[in-house]
Amino acid sequence: MASVVIHWESEDARQRGQVYAAAIRVGSHFAVEAPSPPTTSLFSRPSPPAGAPPDPEALAAAVSLAIVCDMSTSLNSLPLSLLPVALHLRNRSNVDLAYNFLARAEGSARQADVDPPIELSSGGHAAWLGVTKVTAEWLPAGGHAELNLHAALVSTGTVVLEGLSVVVCGWRDAVGTTHWLSQPACCATPLPRRVAVTA
Repeated sequence: MASVVIHWESEDARQRGQVYAAAIRVGSHFAVEAPSPPTTSLFSRPSPPAGAPPDPEALAAAVSLAIVCDMSTSLNSLPLSLLPVALHLRNRSNVDLAYNFLARAEGSARQADVDPPIELSSGGHAAWLGVTKVTAEWLPAGGHAELNLHAALVSTGTVVLEGLSVVVCGWRDAVGTTHWLSQPACCATPLPRRVAVTA
């Protein structure tokens, strides 16, 4: 097993950062999504009038999410396999954002290639383990965060990891004043990951 750190920088050197991929099995194939360009709604719009709050939907759109994990794992004759999973969050806005995170206990993973799909729950073939809920955590402007948890897999086949959701619940202005949103704004759902589970 190995960990990989990928450092990136935009062509104009105005944006830079890094992506972490933990617990990578040597020789296995893995994919890391390239960082998205800055959200134009937050960088190119004229500044709102003094005291006017930013658009909640634009704040949520400024948070990019990506699931990083091995694309295969083995039960190795054990009752279950604990697959490390990392959810990467990047704040592409120019303000600090507060967010809530939830890994749904039910429907967190489903068996693929079945019609209709079999929804897997904590009482079935898979479940999320670890820190599955975060409330009012701060993500600084231009910052990156990594949430680590495990998918507990107890049957062979192809499993689709999903059910990870993030909402923006507040923001902090230039003088450090915190503003809570009356209604949290949902971020775009990260692309699900397919994992092949073998015996």
